[in-house]
Amino acid sequence: MAEKASLLPPATDGNGALLVRRDLMDSGAVKTMADLKGRRIAVISLQSASLNFSMRALKLGGLGREEVTWVEMPFNQMIAAFEKKAIDAAMMYTPYLQLVAEKLKTAIPIKDGDLSATSTGDALNIMMYSPDFAKTEAAKRFMVAHLKAQRDIQRMVEGKADLKEACRAVAKYVPSMSADCQGMKFSGIDPDGRINVASLERYQDEWMEWGVMKERADIRSHVNGEFSKHAVSVLGPYQGKEN
Repeated sequence: MAEKASLLPPATDGNGALLVRRDLMDSGAVKTMADLKGRRIAVISLQSASLNFSMRALKLGGLGREEVTWVEMPFNQMIAAFEKKAIDAAMMYTPYLQLVAEKLKTAIPIKDGDLSATSTGDALNIMMYSPDFAKTEAAKRFMVAHLKAQRDIQRMVEGKADLKEACRAVAKYVPSMSADCQGMKFSGIDPDGRINVASLERYQDEWMEWGVMKERADIRSHVNGEFSKHAVSVLGPYQGKEN
């Protein structure tokens, strides 16, 4: 296992945020997080970190999970839902966040709704292997390639390489991604593949509190860091320059 994405510096702001419909913000109907009480909030899944990020923001406004109406939908459907006023707020991430807030201008990030205010350092995505694949030599080679690519991205985030090169590649498959990265924000990742297990345990603690999970899992016993350690032994520790 290894991290695929996280909320590490240097660029944690603008990576993800709770957006509120522009007309609600402009009219003053929603001014603060507390004003979202009773509103419809979209997340990609109630069994994902999007719920954690949204709830952490709502708690800053004194709101609990049952004081809003949750709507599950894919990110691309949130775009149309904002336009049709079918939702009042949504947890969105780059590049959809910039598309909705800066290009379409149908929603606005609400104060304290940015992940930098609630979740700096947390893991976003984890690379996972199936038990059968983990037994193969290909699993080791794949992790070496994965970590090399992660380091390329990290250097771009740090301003040591051209980020536009990655954006042009991603834009081929994600139409909402600007090929020149205009307006996009990216967070750092651990370039040695380490997993923030404490972050995963924090997610679980919150899911247990909200009743999303009924039985606690032993997360640490399921995290295998041997593949990323092997990759580091091949590539060497990250130095901020191309190996």
